[in-house]
Amino acid sequence: MVAYSSGNHGGAVALAARLLGVPAVVVVPATGSPAKLAAIEGYGAQMYRYDPARERRAEVAAAIAAERSMTIIRPFDDYDIVAGQGTLAIELVEQAAQAGNGSRARRAGDGRVDQVLVRWRRRAGRRVSTAVKALLPGASVIGVEPAGADDTHRSFHAGHRVSVEPVTIADGLLAQQPGELTFAVNSRTLDDVVTVSEDAIAEAMRFCLPG
Repeated sequence: MVAYSSGNHGGAVALAARLLGVPAVVVVPATGSPAKLAAIEGYGAQMYRYDPARERRAEVAAAIAAERSMTIIRPFDDYDIVAGQGTLAIELVEQAAQAGNGSRARRAGDGRVDQVLVRWRRRAGRRVSTAVKALLPGASVIGVEPAGADDTHRSFHAGHRVSVEPVTIADGLLAQQPGELTFAVNSRTLDDVVTVSEDAIAEAMRFCLPG
């Protein structure tokens, strides 16, 4: 397997490869998060660091795959990835139904989830919105992304894909443009996309992380 990732997708592929007993190479940015890169390496995958300023990760991965006769596991714009990762929303719906009044999700009077906020990435958001709309047709799905990396926000409101130059501390949300498959799904399933400031992201990180 060959994957390219800023960290999270690469970690998942590395773990899957270890469980299946097959080799994995994960193409990662040389400037990537040390914690994410350590997780990938800890699962046993070989890491190939590339320079984001000079190289395109998809091209680097393609060259490695061709040289070693390996299969590329793309992080987005792949229906198999969407189907597999859509289980996140299934778990959300099941857990919210069991949580009762203690659920963090906003709940309607009949006990069903009626709104889901999704930290927007090309793969994560689309899989969640598809599954939520299928399981809870009356629920709304709102995408949330950094104001400094708002390609989905701009594209959604423009009605076509828009490119941006992302600048944000959210290193897993640095897409320049929504994928083709992603945008087609977003247009059908999203109710809105909103943005948050860098200060809000930093405050959320301080709230969630220990110490």
